[in-house]
Amino acid sequence: MFKYANLDLFASSTVMKKESEGSEDVSSKKNTHEIVPPKISIIVPIYNVELYLARCLESILKQKFSNFEVILIDDGSSDNCGAICDDYAAKDKRVKVIHQANFGVSHARNKGLAVAKGKYIGFVDPDDYIDASMYQKMYNELINTGSDMVVCDYYKLEGTAAIPTHIFSSDRI
Repeated sequence: MFKYANLDLFASSTVMKKESEGSEDVSSKKNTHEIVPPKISIIVPIYNVELYLARCLESILKQKFSNFEVILIDDGSSDNCGAICDDYAAKDKRVKVIHQANFGVSHARNKGLAVAKGKYIGFVDPDDYIDASMYQKMYNELINTGSDMVVCDYYKLEGTAAIPTHIFSSDRI
């Protein structure tokens, strides 16, 4: 049965279990020479968002939950997004960058899914920024409820006002 949970956080996002993942615990098989894969792969499709990208990436990298990788898909941006992505990858080993011709947001997300190593997948739009505890809360909700997917609400900024926006009208579907 597919289980779902909804949280009230600062940016609309989804974290879900990868289909190919089983319930096997990787940590029980590791030895001191193996690298532990990230728990969450955060995919950010990017196209011409130079003005917003640094704020987005800073908010991701400041997460309290740190066992993640960030996969930046530069989808043929004609502004400085590609260079910004490369700068972040040079500063933080959790950041991976893929540069490609412009194929659209769906193709970019699928490209990220193809290289993701995390047990769970998260998506952040490049013009959004997220609360520092977002992925910690989402991960805890996944573990505590046994859900396959967690979706959070978001705040829409209108001038200086932050308007809560709910994805669903109930906590469970």
